[in-house]
Amino acid sequence: PIGYMASFKNFCSASGVDFDTFWAPDATAELYHFVGKDILYFHALFWPAML
Repeated sequence: PIGYMASFKNFCSASGVDFDTFWAPDATAELYHFVGKDILYFHALFWPAML
């Protein structure tokens, strides 16, 4: 799951986009996390534990 953020940070670096515009605590961007039912077990147990 942390790979999502790392991939986006890599994209921002390559594209010249400011990563903190989206991920800083005071960012105005809205972030959504969609969970498919096929991976619900993983996201329900391990994702919160990693946070």
